[in-house]
Amino acid sequence: MAISYIHAGTLSRTHGRRATQFSAYISNTKVFDYVNGKTDDYTNKDDCVYANILLPASAYTGNLNKDNHPFNSREALWNTVETKENTHNRKASAQLAVTFEIALPKELSIEDNKRLLDQFIQENYIDKYGLVAEVAIHDKGDGNPNGHVMLGLRELNGVEFNDKKRRDILPPVRELGGKLLINADGLNKKYVAFQNRFFRENSINLVVDQDRIIPIVHMRRSRFDGTFLGEDIALNSNIEKQNLDKVSSDHNIIIDTLASRQTTFNRADIESLVYKCTMSDSQSYDTVLSKVLESNKLMFWVILQQVE
Repeated sequence: MAISYIHAGTLSRTHGRRATQFSAYISNTKVFDYVNGKTDDYTNKDDCVYANILLPASAYTGNLNKDNHPFNSREALWNTVETKENTHNRKASAQLAVTFEIALPKELSIEDNKRLLDQFIQENYIDKYGLVAEVAIHDKGDGNPNGHVMLGLRELNGVEFNDKKRRDILPPVRELGGKLLINADGLNKKYVAFQNRFFRENSINLVVDQDRIIPIVHMRRSRFDGTFLGEDIALNSNIEKQNLDKVSSDHNIIIDTLASRQTTFNRADIESLVYKCTMSDSQSYDTVLSKVLESNKLMFWVILQQVE
């Protein structure tokens, strides 16, 4: 089973970040920042095994095509993004892009992971909203390949960016304990569903390991001693209890959740999801699993799939 992890963030000048610098970093290249007169050089890094720029169909106006578009150059593309932000009142605090860090299936070849990453961003953001993106794959040979994405916030027409940003693609933010956290629940589900469809369409015998009904948060480490932050431990402990309570009070939620994530599922998917939702009380695993497997709702779902 493949794992699924996607983390969203924003690239903002408020935190001293620059689009040209981030582009150089994820691509292991050298990029000159026209605005600051500074060159960001990451050519000493060697973990980038793939980098690509994705442009929408609206970029190809006049005599511009996929081969001659000036934004095939990351230096030209992201300097134009930076320059565009300098024309607005809030240029000092401008949000330049949305970023994604994405776990890629280690079971796939580099070529398949290239297609998976490109297709996910192309379908969900480039084609849908007319945005631009740079994607890259980092692989240190440790069995943990991951994708890095920088997604522009303005629609592109030819070589001109729209004056208005697409705020609706920004990940939703919620407040917890006085801190702002990115709520990536919907994004996680979108990525899981896409991966499983990609596997089916490409006849890849793989399925994403089932996540909990309520996903846990990514565990952060203390910058002082490297231990996990207590607030994240407490939050995840509470989420684990909520998952156990849900499947214990209504075992059919397992079937409903799987049916909402993928068009087909098997016993391994059921066992995986039950296991994830009963980890805080392992004695509940057998009880919940038995109820699910004996459920009339499961029988109805199986018959429905056979008819279709």
